[in-house]
Amino acid sequence: MTKQKELEEYKDPSDKKDNNKKSTEKLKIKELGEIITGNTPSTNEPENYGGDIPFVRAKDINKGTIIEDTEKTITQKGLEKVGKNKLIPKKSIMVTCIGAKLGEVAISKKKCLTNQQINSLITSDEHDTWYVYYNLLNNKKKLKNYAGGSAQPILSKSKFGDIKLKTHSYRQQKKIGYILGSLDKKIEVNNNINQLLEEIAQTIFKHWFVDFEPYEEFKDSEIGKIPKEFEVGNIKELLTLRNGKYIKKEKQSKDGKYPVYGANGQINKTNEKNVKERCITIGRVGSIGEIHRVEEEAWISDNCIIAKPKEKVGFNYIYFLLKRLGLKKINQGSSHPMITQEAIKSRQIPVPPIEYLQKFEKNVEMYFERILSLKKENEKLMRIRDTLLPKLMSGEIRVDDIEFE
Repeated sequence: MTKQKELEEYKDPSDKKDNNKKSTEKLKIKELGEIITGNTPSTNEPENYGGDIPFVRAKDINKGTIIEDTEKTITQKGLEKVGKNKLIPKKSIMVTCIGAKLGEVAISKKKCLTNQQINSLITSDEHDTWYVYYNLLNNKKKLKNYAGGSAQPILSKSKFGDIKLKTHSYRQQKKIGYILGSLDKKIEVNNNINQLLEEIAQTIFKHWFVDFEPYEEFKDSEIGKIPKEFEVGNIKELLTLRNGKYIKKEKQSKDGKYPVYGANGQINKTNEKNVKERCITIGRVGSIGEIHRVEEEAWISDNCIIAKPKEKVGFNYIYFLLKRLGLKKINQGSSHPMITQEAIKSRQIPVPPIEYLQKFEKNVEMYFERILSLKKENEKLMRIRDTLLPKLMSGEIRVDDIEFE
């Protein structure tokens, strides 16, 4: 289904269906639909994993409003092990209910399975899915308060279901859901464009520096046949590496000026910074080998290695090179996954002439300029959405008089 058709399917604010209730009332979450708590197939049975069923975990929910693809997937056999009744349908609302990430909310784009740290809500016909999603998002603090203040807060299925939320009439729900959902739909479209643009640039990298398709003459080397113009070298000849630094939790805030990056990408914000120009982060502890671009001043935590290209070596070339190295497979930690600078520096690679690297940069830079532009547009859209959300839910902005053509 195209993005436009999805939006048309979602847009129905003039729906005649309206229960003749007062404009707002308090309802328990379990009165809004069916709640399903996920489960995890045994990891000791490899045949449970690698299928075509997305397996959503808390770390996936951090990646956006709408969840389509996940790092792990489940086979049909894995689903049968936990029970087919655990499979949630498209447009289910998923809420993390344990630990530091408690209260994160997302919507499934296709049928999927979640682990036991997630409660999913399948909304009834009397309530608008997008509205309920935003209502839960607006009540994140309330969800955390119900979980308690223990070292490992947890919100059981029954406790989650008994939480009361102020809810609007169905007609108001449709309007609020449409207004906020339109912003998130635009953000998703921009993200999809960015993904496509990066894939194009990565294809060019592979064509030039992996498949060696533009070259006609080759020579033997200790790492196999390489173009005659290339030399074998260590990656340390092309970049510099240093570890990030620890930052205390009390120095982090969502209202901070600079993003804070952990091993798996941005985790928070702060008013302090330890990098002043763009760089590439490599997951050092935990999510080892994860590669992320940092395009602004930021704080890079000690769970990362900071990579910067040397003079005349292109930023985009180093970014794709690091993604190709298979660093996720290197683990030098005993109890926790870890990777060191030396393990990266010692990797042998075919080193192209500098002029080839500069030519590559000129070919792909326009793609990343557009990606950066769309990211900035998304930041503006998110600020608008986050400003409207509490005002629409509280009634400060009334939707009764808003009409949609």
